[in-house]
Amino acid sequence: MSLTSSRRLLAALVFGFCLVTTGHGDAAEGARADAKSEKKNTAKPAPPEIAELGIPAGPLDGMTIIKGEPVALEEGKVYVVEFWATWCGPCIKGIPHLTKLQAKYADQDVTVIGITNERDVDKVKAFVEKQGDKMAYTVAMDPERKVAANYMEAYQRRGIPAAFLVDRAGKMVWVGHPNFGMDEVLEMLVAGTFDVDAHTKAQNEKAALRKQAGTITSAYFKALRRGTPMEEARPLAEKLFELNSPEILISMVWDIHDLEEYGEEDDPKIPCDHELALKLAARADADTGGKDPAALDAHAMGLAKTGQLEQAIVLQEKALELMPKEHVSRKYMVKQLEEFKAALAKQKSE
Repeated sequence: MSLTSSRRLLAALVFGFCLVTTGHGDAAEGARADAKSEKKNTAKPAPPEIAELGIPAGPLDGMTIIKGEPVALEEGKVYVVEFWATWCGPCIKGIPHLTKLQAKYADQDVTVIGITNERDVDKVKAFVEKQGDKMAYTVAMDPERKVAANYMEAYQRRGIPAAFLVDRAGKMVWVGHPNFGMDEVLEMLVAGTFDVDAHTKAQNEKAALRKQAGTITSAYFKALRRGTPMEEARPLAEKLFELNSPEILISMVWDIHDLEEYGEEDDPKIPCDHELALKLAARADADTGGKDPAALDAHAMGLAKTGQLEQAIVLQEKALELMPKEHVSRKYMVKQLEEFKAALAKQKSE
């Protein structure tokens, strides 16, 4: 995983949303795809619309049950549907936790079901049998991806583990990584205190905001690719400030820095506007009160890229102080801090 990719992951996990700025992945990747599309003179199809929360969840029909009994959505029950695979390390690591959740809510009409799209029945059966009591919930296979179509594909989840919560009315009310926010929502669902309408409204508003951001960032990167000078293209990206979203600003920061990581002889790099990235990161940091590790991390990089290494080190150290020790992106932040210090030492010795 590259450092910029890890930062996008950090922002996604800290802010609890999927960073998709163009509809086809990150903005820089979108720019690359646009370039290739123009070279081939072929039209790029529009991305499908993501399903909204608060609508009836898709059925759980057509699966092969590996452990437990067949599951069908029933009114009055809560469902935890997680997509996983035998080859997925994070999925395997999370199995004991799902088992604990099933045991905790066993008498409160909660069903936990793990679904894999793998096709090798013998392999999956052997894996589940080996897990034994550590995997004490319903396990099923969905080799034809019939269930995945209404869950993973409908909500554009491209990675696993991915979890979905269905409430007692049979509505899809939460989608995300099972380690980030799911337990709290599940507890409220069981207790009957979860405000589905408010949560759905908030999530749909975020989706609409990301769509707006996608339009803005796409216009910016296309302008650069067509040869527009950075100073003239900059106002296009600065429209992101109007969205008042630190998450989106941070995503754009890493998309800009990511421009340095690709380019071939027949596909020259798009200019990387580090001054713009710093401006975006500084705003995100200010809007989060200087207390968010993702914003501090992005701000530190912006300072480093513009030669302000001493200030970058201060902010990177602060970001690490606020970042949980077990967080997946911590090692990348530590590595970046070491590189900042090495660059400063070199700068002083010259």
